[in-house]
Amino acid sequence: MQPADAIFVMWATSIFDPAVYMQQSLGPGLLVGFGSAAQRTVSYDITEGWQAGGAVWATPVASGADLAATLILDPGHNHPVLR
Repeated sequence: MQPADAIFVMWATSIFDPAVYMQQSLGPGLLVGFGSAAQRTVSYDITEGWQAGGAVWATPVASGADLAATLILDPGHNHPVLR
């Protein structure tokens, strides 16, 4: 196994320790896949939420969402995971 070429960002107003495992997203989040791209452009608007211009590499994640289901990818038997 190897890390996916992706990051998860979330907006949260509560205080949290970034070194602690979290089961649920504390606020609206965005899973950003990179693939072969070196960078991606996203923004956050307090009214509209995360914006990525409708890009297929950006997956919105609701506040309170199960982070394990979002961040741990199961490719199944002999099937690579591609984003």
